[in-house]
Amino acid sequence: MKVFFGFLIIGIFVAVFYPWFLTHDIIGGDWPYYFAENIKEKIFLPPIWAPWQQNGLGGIDPVRGLHAFESFLAVVGVQWLGLPWSVVYKVGWFGLFLLLSFISPIVLVRTVFPRFSLAGAVFLSGLMYTTNTYILMIVGGGQMGVALAYAVAPLVLASFIKITHISSIKNISIAGLILGFQVMIDARIAYVTMVGVGLFQISNFKWIFLAPLIVAFSINSFWIVPMVLLGYNPLSSSPDALSSADALKFFSFADFSHAFSLLHPNWPENLFGKTYFLQPEFLVLPLFAFSSLLYWKKFKNILFFVILGLIGVFFAKGANPPFGEVYRWLFEHVPGFVMFRDPTKWYVLVALSYSILIPFVLARLGRGKNVLIVLFILFWLFTIRQSVFGQLSGTFVRRSVPAEYVAWRDMIVRDTSFSRSLWVPRQTRFTFASGVHPAMEAIPLFHATSSASLIEELHSPGVSLKLTELSIQYVIVPSDPLGEIFVYDRRYNDAERQALVDELDRIPWLQKLPQKSLAVYKVLSNTIE
Repeated sequence: MKVFFGFLIIGIFVAVFYPWFLTHDIIGGDWPYYFAENIKEKIFLPPIWAPWQQNGLGGIDPVRGLHAFESFLAVVGVQWLGLPWSVVYKVGWFGLFLLLSFISPIVLVRTVFPRFSLAGAVFLSGLMYTTNTYILMIVGGGQMGVALAYAVAPLVLASFIKITHISSIKNISIAGLILGFQVMIDARIAYVTMVGVGLFQISNFKWIFLAPLIVAFSINSFWIVPMVLLGYNPLSSSPDALSSADALKFFSFADFSHAFSLLHPNWPENLFGKTYFLQPEFLVLPLFAFSSLLYWKKFKNILFFVILGLIGVFFAKGANPPFGEVYRWLFEHVPGFVMFRDPTKWYVLVALSYSILIPFVLARLGRGKNVLIVLFILFWLFTIRQSVFGQLSGTFVRRSVPAEYVAWRDMIVRDTSFSRSLWVPRQTRFTFASGVHPAMEAIPLFHATSSASLIEELHSPGVSLKLTELSIQYVIVPSDPLGEIFVYDRRYNDAERQALVDELDRIPWLQKLPQKSLAVYKVLSNTIE
């Protein structure tokens, strides 16, 4: 049966994730696109000062740990081994996510239920954790830092549980190393995971549990210590409006029923701010998960995972009822909670809980048979059918780099003198920028709130002098092939782009260059406004 379920899982993974590996480049969501010149700039340990911060003026990198892992892959895979960057990140980011997210819950199952031997249930645990709607929306959105930290969350919990059994140097070191990696990739998911660890330790606390925290801190000291010495708060990089309690209500997209059903509120289209009605078939998931309470007297760890799931459900709904004011109070007063203006990060605990409880219940109900497991896998495929039939967006869609951005790259790399480019209103994922040619965005530079106010600012006196002082040599209105910038009612609006081009054509200190699709202007610094 292990062979059968092994091939079944591989088949499902191929059906869901094949677009990642059959296209040349993964393009979509927040996943960044790098030209070959960008990869050549990478160094083994990136500096704390990043030229792209502060809108191209440079600043402290708030996620230096994440970029250190990215640079490690680029240096080792591309610069040392000579592999294409597309191969390196598909293996080192996306492939590693698939491997860890499948294996991690299996390790956790083996840790908390050492006598649990039903192969189908064990494989189901990995399948659920890797293909639930929450994580599919995360990886579809290109948030691979969150995804990789999510993938190791069960390993972190399992490693701390092992310390309660055997407090050896080996177990302590392993727990510290795994937690340290998770903190480096995404401290928010590490925070969520440690809530689960803390819950487990309430009745099993040992001072030795602090040792892995010291190891994890030591691993991340290369980016934590400089920030402390410089007095830099990573959260300061977020606008006050986005970290306020009022914004919390807006970002609380999931209600109780969605979180309780392990259904991401944006499933399946993954459009920001667009939530969907509850799909009733997902209510089967909590029904099975909490049926595990029938066995909690015999299996004490069941109660822990039930409580863990309920905590995840309560926090994932954010400021929504019931008792939304509790989350708001935590957001305002508990250290670190301000990182969770998007409460859906707490879905990690729900996914972790359900991926353990549901296979356990099915194994008990099936009395050692795999029939119920197979039937549930068929049901599971029905719930995520959009992923199986290739209907998801973001990184699951095949795309290529537009020719106009390759032409822009070719033009700008020939200029070895320092200069900046100003993208109106914002740059795209295909913008080529480097340490020699940083990119800036017009909206934040002029503090504009709309295209109309931006146009007014560009026509105001003294603008050309300001751009010259900032070493801005080119002003560019981007093409928008993915419909991410010029959007009205979630649809691409070419009229808005053309209006900007027409206005820039009227500015006397801008000389338009013959570039296809991109509207590129050179700043004439000696022109009188």
